[in-house]
Amino acid sequence: GHTPTPEQITLHLGSSARPLWTQMTSFLYENYDFQPELNFFGLKYGWSYRYRRSGRTLCTLFPETGEPASTSPSPASGRGGAARASIPRRK
Repeated sequence: GHTPTPEQITLHLGSSARPLWTQMTSFLYENYDFQPELNFFGLKYGWSYRYRRSGRTLCTLFPETGEPASTSPSPASGRGGAARASIPRRK
């Protein structure tokens, strides 16, 4: 399999989701000192960007065509939920 480039991920999102994705990632870059990690979460969830520092995760973004999804801590459980990604899968 191959690891997608940031440009491939952005193009995969499509024209409706691309501006929101760019806005979210720009906000994270400008406001937090976190380096995104590109991770493959398996065939069910695909690729994601995880923003973490010192072992603590701020958020994880799962790019999908048409609507980017993210996980964030749930106040009730303290854990985030995951959304399926449709970016090309690693085999």
